[in-house]
Amino acid sequence: MRENSPYPNLDLLFDGYLNQDYELFGEKIGDVLRVYCKEITPSMRQSAILEMEKFKASHIDDLEEAFELAYEREISIKSHGYTAESFFDELCRLLRG
Repeated sequence: MRENSPYPNLDLLFDGYLNQDYELFGEKIGDVLRVYCKEITPSMRQSAILEMEKFKASHIDDLEEAFELAYEREISIKSHGYTAESFFDELCRLLRG
């Protein structure tokens, strides 16, 4: 994880789960998201939701570009059919259970 990041739970998702070895957690990104949601605490789930809201609010005019710069280092969500918005929507839905 990145030190002093404003998005530690999102960093955990991408650094720990959605990295070059993501297939260890599942065949599809949705499978990996479900594992992540299951393995983190309820407090972390709520924090991740707030982090996504903060990220989207901070990047109203450049969400796709900011997401790509921040999180698409090892895998591309676009190649799996997601936009930044649809990825956050799916993750929020899973986090809320």
